[in-house]
Parts: sequence; structure tokens; C-alpha cells
Amino acid sequence: HAIYIDCIKFLPHIPQNEFPGQALACELYLEAGIRSSEIGSVMFGKKDIKTKKAILAKMELVRLAIPRRTYTQSHIDYVIEALDNVWNNKEKIP
Repeated sequence: HAIYIDCIKFLPHIPQNEFPGQALACELYLEAGIRSSEIGSVMFGKKDIKTKKAILAKMELVRLAIPRRTYTQSHIDYVIEALDNVWNNKEKIP
């Protein structure tokens, strides 16, 4: 029911403390209007009470939900094409 993208592998040039999952979610929206969900340090990150340092999430993912019987093959093809475009220009993502 969903596709999960490992953003640390997808965007290795973006350090985890700069939120690669959020960067990819934003880029997918800018590229093709695709809405996704960051599941990583923006969602699950914490702050150490004593040191005030960030505690990053164990994983940095982007979730693409695919409801059953809602999307056609052409919708999925559109998402694949958009992901391919983002992949081919990933070094430009800040």
C-alpha cells in the first residue's frame, strides 16, 4: 500500500541533520505536485533535555501512499517518471 524511499541513500550529499527526507518530499512536490510524507527526523527527531542536542531518527524515509483501486497505471507511471527526473538531478537538491 506504500512505497518507502531511503533518503540517506537517495540523497547522500545531504547530511541527516539537514533533513534529506524533507528535502525529497519538497522536491517531489515542486517537480510534479506529488504529495508524500517525510518519516524521519522531522517527524520523529527529539532533543536531548540535558545537552539540547538533536537526537536524529534511526531512518530517513519518504512514504508514497498508494490507495487500492484509486490510481491507474498512468498515475504510477507519472510518479516513476517524476522520481526518475528527481534522481537524475538529485545533486542539485539543497
